[in-house]
Amino acid sequence: MRSPPAAAERGGVAGDDRVRVSEGAFAERAVLVVEDNAFMLRLFARLMRDLGFGSVLTAHDGLSALAAMRTASVDLVVCDYSMAPMDGLEFVRLVRRGSASPNPDVPVIMVTAHAELFRIQAARDAGIDDVLVKPVSSERLYGRIRAVLANPRPFVKVGGYSGPDRRRRERPYPGRERRAEAVAAAPGSDDAVIEDLLHQIEQAAGIAAYARSRPFKRAAQIGRIATLGAAIRDKGAHIANPVIERIGHSLWAFCESLDVPEPAHVEVVQSHVDALKAVMRDSLDGGATGELLAEMLQRAAAKHGGRDYRRLDAAGDAEAPIRPFSAR
Repeated sequence: MRSPPAAAERGGVAGDDRVRVSEGAFAERAVLVVEDNAFMLRLFARLMRDLGFGSVLTAHDGLSALAAMRTASVDLVVCDYSMAPMDGLEFVRLVRRGSASPNPDVPVIMVTAHAELFRIQAARDAGIDDVLVKPVSSERLYGRIRAVLANPRPFVKVGGYSGPDRRRRERPYPGRERRAEAVAAAPGSDDAVIEDLLHQIEQAAGIAAYARSRPFKRAAQIGRIATLGAAIRDKGAHIANPVIERIGHSLWAFCESLDVPEPAHVEVVQSHVDALKAVMRDSLDGGATGELLAEMLQRAAAKHGGRDYRRLDAAGDAEAPIRPFSAR
């Protein structure tokens, strides 16, 4: 029971960027929109009708949404994160694991104004299929719905988790199984590359801790992390993990852009390292969580980095070779 597209945000649609939808693409699909803000509920419902959904149901909170699901079959649920009296997380948990859930495996896309990583991970662990952070364009929402409905992930029940398989890749990992410390396996990857990548991430973590405690050594340590960032980026490309590649590149560009590293800069470095650990642990190789994580880090790096950060982040390593800190 899965299918495609739309777009919106609390406070309005991000521009009049309506996407073209094949006529009748969703004519036989039913979508349930759950939102406690009356204006946003009407807006989302209108967007879904514009996209051609044959049936558009609405609910103002989780309880009424569950009631609606008991009386009508739905192919997709789009719900808000922050609702009262039942918030989006509790609603999704009841859909996935509630004993009286009418449709435990229905695809769920959550829309939220909260971009903090821990909130996104909480939504993912509740059992959502995908998440969109406001503001949301019609094109982005269409793309997410299409991906969720056209390419559904297997539904799994493991321990206390019920929902779509959180591992994006179906190809088995060629080395020993690391479910607890998840490793993103990919075509052409091998134990040596994965182990080296994990080691380099831990190395970067150790160097960042040293830089925090030894201010007079900070510049040299940031230079070492820049080198590691480039290596992590390259290994991310090697194992076909765009999230690792993008975060590694941002880490390299951030460190390269700094002339005189300050304590706040070390915190940005630490955020990159923590994100890399989370990606490896949770096997993220794309999707909303990985995309959002990389975007958040790039924003932080652009805000706190040197004036060359944006140029370096946009450049390839051939255009912007790594410079030793002694040369700055």
